[in-house]
Amino acid sequence: MSTQHKSEKVVWNALRVGLPEPWAVMHSLNYVAQSGQKRREGEVDFLLIHPKVGIIALEAKGDAEVSNWSGRVGISRESQGRMAH
Repeated sequence: MSTQHKSEKVVWNALRVGLPEPWAVMHSLNYVAQSGQKRREGEVDFLLIHPKVGIIALEAKGDAEVSNWSGRVGISRESQGRMAH
């Protein structure tokens, strides 16, 4: 795996060691989302896939504070709203 950000390397190592089978992890995926006439393009740092749990998009943040990373994962309010629909 090749990453440009230290925070992504820290998260990748934690996922690699901490996620049991059958989780799968994909890194640095581009996406296109369209809703009506609105089209957005972006990139997700990690996509976690589980056959029963589903799919989780994960963004690694905090390059400046990577040494203080606590291992907690949060879901933004915007993402929570999208997941509820």
